[in-house]
Amino acid sequence: MRPLPPSCPRPAHRAAPLRLAPPAALVALLAAPALIAAQESVDVPGVFSEVLDIRVVEVEVVVTDDTGRRVPGLRRDDFRITVDGVPRAIDFFDEIRDGDALSTEPPDAAGAELDPPGPERGSAARSTSYLIFIDDSFTHARDRNLVLERLARDLERLAPGDRMAVVAFDGRELTLLTAWTSSQRVLAGALRDARVRPSAGGRRARERRLVEATQAGATGRRLSGMQHRYARLLGTQVERAVMAAVASLRSFSSPPGRKVMVILAGGWPLSPAELAASGGILDEAIEDAYASGVLGYESLYGPLVDTANLLGYTLYPVDVSGKAGRIDPETPLGLLGGGGDRSFVGPEGNFHAGMRFLAEKTGGRAVVNDQREAALAAVAADTRSYYSLAFRLDRAADDARHAIEVEVLRPGLEARAREGFVDLSRRTEMTMMTASALLFGNPASPLAAQLRFGRPERAGRGRVRLRVEVGFPLDGIALLPSGGGWHGEVSVRLVAMDDEGARIEPLLAAAPIALAP
Repeated sequence: MRPLPPSCPRPAHRAAPLRLAPPAALVALLAAPALIAAQESVDVPGVFSEVLDIRVVEVEVVVTDDTGRRVPGLRRDDFRITVDGVPRAIDFFDEIRDGDALSTEPPDAAGAELDPPGPERGSAARSTSYLIFIDDSFTHARDRNLVLERLARDLERLAPGDRMAVVAFDGRELTLLTAWTSSQRVLAGALRDARVRPSAGGRRARERRLVEATQAGATGRRLSGMQHRYARLLGTQVERAVMAAVASLRSFSSPPGRKVMVILAGGWPLSPAELAASGGILDEAIEDAYASGVLGYESLYGPLVDTANLLGYTLYPVDVSGKAGRIDPETPLGLLGGGGDRSFVGPEGNFHAGMRFLAEKTGGRAVVNDQREAALAAVAADTRSYYSLAFRLDRAADDARHAIEVEVLRPGLEARAREGFVDLSRRTEMTMMTASALLFGNPASPLAAQLRFGRPERAGRGRVRLRVEVGFPLDGIALLPSGGGWHGEVSVRLVAMDDEGARIEPLLAAAPIALAP
């Protein structure tokens, strides 16, 4: 086993050489609210939600005994929850058993004046909201359709108050197949529509086989040029899909009841560099790949984990391919401590480890191998009975990552829950919206933004000069009186990307506004 670095952050981007690409490769975003570039001067419809304001963090906890069986009947005093090692009061507590809220315990004094974390808290039943995310950019149509057919068959397992929404991503565009609905007829139609969509899983497999065939038996201290290019390409492809999932969460941020995202993924590796290496490469070659711009697991999946944990979603990635991988789904990955040894072997193990990472960080489970044929049934069974613990969050909006640990005080019992959350700043929220807009090409603008582009001009090696004019109605901007006139300032973020997906990090600029009397 080669060690995977405990943290594989994305290196600071060097200014990537930018071709004189069409203006669609550039995105502009205003801080309040968003403005996004289109290819020409057009009005852009809204897709994303506004910047999030979360005051209560709800943690769903599954408690099992040493045989793996669920343990009912626990009370608030049986739990201890810490944030960054500091005990926190449990402001709200419920036991949810088969969808029914059984607890009669009132909020404690610290939470008595707070709004409950969900609109159904305190009711006799807690429903589940299932957000189905279909990644067509990695799945094979045959495997995807098998899972979708089984999922449609199991729609009858939804409880009367449950609801589902379905979105699909093709590598470029995010498509809404149905918004929240409890109608099994509507959901069956959406899943039927999903089965006729094109998929790119075959293309992804051919890309990998080409690298494997040309590098068979290769060993060395660095990835070859082809391996390195493939690792970067794969990282960009996975990043697109992950950011599509992030955008989906943001767009469906506040459904009632338990919030679950089911991710139908066809091959999101934990380590693109390891997949590109195809074995026979020294540890230092993998580490060098991270240092030279290949994405590591935290850079790839961190935005999705952080967004899910902040919004209270539990992630359930599904192994659409159904192929066996040499990884035990019950064995902890052990990625973030000590030497961080990887517990996977081969491509399928790499894919399973990526799914396991998403699940474990958010309190869910990875549905792998032949479990795919009962994905909805497995997820429904895992999410209908749990304990709901919630505590007040005094947001600092400082981008700090906070670790959550839930402990059951009775001996012999174990708790499974999300492992933390990030107190996202407004700046980071807007930057995430910009990155999502660039990847999808269909971002939001409540201001009906208009952008006009000049003619691109070369400005030296790897540099392009492009004049961009941003237009927006002033009635959407807060201006202050000054000297008989009005003044204000708007923050603008610009991002550019070339045809191969290489991009620069968002550039922040301040645009002053002054109106004479």
